[in-house]
Amino acid sequence: MVITLLFLASCAAVERPDPTRSAFGILVHGCHLQAEGWESIVWGIPPSRLGRLPRAALLAWEERDTLACICMGTAASSTPDGDYEAVVLARMLTRRCHELSQFSAFQGVPLRELELLLRSVVHTDLVSTNTREEVTEGLSRFEAAGVTRAVLVSSPTHLPRCLIEGCAVLERQPTLFSGTLLACPSDTCYSGYSSADVVVVEPPHRGDRDRSLDRWPLHELVRRQFALDGPRRRHLLERLDALLDEAEAEAEAEA
Repeated sequence: MVITLLFLASCAAVERPDPTRSAFGILVHGCHLQAEGWESIVWGIPPSRLGRLPRAALLAWEERDTLACICMGTAASSTPDGDYEAVVLARMLTRRCHELSQFSAFQGVPLRELELLLRSVVHTDLVSTNTREEVTEGLSRFEAAGVTRAVLVSSPTHLPRCLIEGCAVLERQPTLFSGTLLACPSDTCYSGYSSADVVVVEPPHRGDRDRSLDRWPLHELVRRQFALDGPRRRHLLERLDALLDEAEAEAEAEA
């Protein structure tokens, strides 16, 4: 599944980007190393479900003539040996490049040439510790590399947040990146979930809404609960769940 309009290039010898053309950059968002189903999230499930790394590799090959940089995030988690997420992802992508043949999308792609390309453009982000910092660091690197089209790659259950964070970063720092920001989902999600489980809470905006409810903007309430510590947050969610059960029962009784 690809939601960006990306032009496919023919399979030819690897060449460095032409500086006179539109340069391309890919930001592969990291995944906490202790996340459930980590392997499926970042690598995928052959032959048809591309994880974050194979999706980025396919984009890299399709856009190889103008590819300038692939940025791997982040430093949010590490192995017992001290390797950050970004290092683990970069190493996994290059060392297991030959295994991309297990995915039908890579049929006809010369994987040795792809590996050489990836090794020449992959950079690791050892600074960021959250999604907003990850986007900020990636876009900063892209701007320095002359990138004019930047693509965020992540899971469908994470990508909406990535794009929102990207927009927020550019609103606050409009000179950080002067190119176009795009998004491209992988085919694998957080373990046990799908894109249908993601809820985007927008600020009140419809003209036909009940404006009396604007006193409690839901997006702000959701944001505030994340700032609570564990016990208080648990208590709040227990009360909210009970109130929702009560309200739903009343609505069903009145129906």
